Amino acid sequence: MRARVDVPTPEGVEAARGPIASSLRPFADVKRGEGGTTLLLALNIFLLLFAYYLLKVTREPLILRHGADFKTYASSFQAITLMPALIGFAWASQHVPRVKLIGLSTMVISSMLLVFYWLVRVDSPWAGPAFFVFVGVMNAFVVSQFWAFANDLFNEEQGIRLFGLIGVGSSLGALLGPLAAKQLFNEADPGFLMLPAAFLIVLAFVVTLLVHKRSKVVHLGAGRSAEEPLAKERFFGLGKILSNGYFGAIALLVLVYNTVNTLGENIKDRTILAANHGGHQDAYVAEFSSNFFLYVNGLALILQLFFVSRFLRVLKVHRALYVMPLISLISYSSMGLSVVLPVILWAKVAENAADYSIQTTTRQALFLVAPREAKYKVKTAIDTFFMRLGDVFAGALLFVATTFFDFGRTSLVVTNLALIGVWLLLARRVGNTYKTLQHQETGAAT
Repeated sequence: MRARVDVPTPEGVEAARGPIASSLRPFADVKRGEGGTTLLLALNIFLLLFAYYLLKVTREPLILRHGADFKTYASSFQAITLMPALIGFAWASQHVPRVKLIGLSTMVISSMLLVFYWLVRVDSPWAGPAFFVFVGVMNAFVVSQFWAFANDLFNEEQGIRLFGLIGVGSSLGALLGPLAAKQLFNEADPGFLMLPAAFLIVLAFVVTLLVHKRSKVVHLGAGRSAEEPLAKERFFGLGKILSNGYFGAIALLVLVYNTVNTLGENIKDRTILAANHGGHQDAYVAEFSSNFFLYVNGLALILQLFFVSRFLRVLKVHRALYVMPLISLISYSSMGLSVVLPVILWAKVAENAADYSIQTTTRQALFLVAPREAKYKVKTAIDTFFMRLGDVFAGALLFVATTFFDFGRTSLVVTNLALIGVWLLLARRVGNTYKTLQHQETGAAT
């Protein structure tokens, strides 16, 4: 008699996953024990991005009082301020565990927001430029630190399945943040939104503590040495970037694509200021910015919710690297045909939405095959210093182009199209190296 083999029914498979994992099944392949941590991480990044967009809507009218080109040059200054911040972060990471490190960053950021609120209230002339630099540096650090934390919890297989779903929290926060800012922005008190943003950043740290506590109980993929401070290393991760071909290629890719994005922001800002015919500039810029962020993050949420996990699963990480530059190529090609505000608006909406969903999640996944030290130090250096170095490069290009060659918006579009060609070549280099490292890790595991 043939032995009976019990085949699990679909209902049985879902029950084995657990109720949370089963409810998340339409969006990602979540397995038993992963659902709670995934949702908490999504809530964590939701709070951080909600706070960031409150601050981002606040900073736009404050910085554009000084003009669109001044904003680009202020972006360049962020890279300079990141150097001492990176040194301090590297020193702290070698002496305290990851959760205390995140707590220290939270304390510094929330305290600085209270200082900036006071500076705006007393109408300091440099409050706008200083706040613009601070917000850029702050966002780079908190987002990089969050994804380093997530990388530390999951292995590569889990990250590819779950990072897209975690990123939904990012997209949702980025969608609701500008919507709330539009309703709460006070022309008489433009710094008001700094106060709820500081509270949300502290609340995000509370969620981090919950995830950390849960990771001790539930087996995840990678958090085995999470309680230990990181090993000491010279040059806060920059040495490894310069000596390691994979990390170096990622750093160059980030630099180039952020240069493209920053020049695109300048094109957009010039067009916004030119379209304001006699209205109150702060109110006009704040309303336009909140609407723009709403469109961008609404599209990003749709992409993150229904497409990103599937892109990573079907295309794999090395092919997903090509999605963003191809979208940028289409966007700037359309700008080349017309530089009127509606065309530039929707081209930037498409580019930024892809950046905040597909590109961001793919970039985080590149470090799933990296050692733990790299997930914090190297990744943080790339996501902060090299990201902002792209702003420096964009500022230098803009200065030369407008000072010596009298470039207008169309010429800047052509410059970006040339840079996208370099970006595609770097995507190929990074993707090929990622595949090699992935195969090496798979071979070592077997």
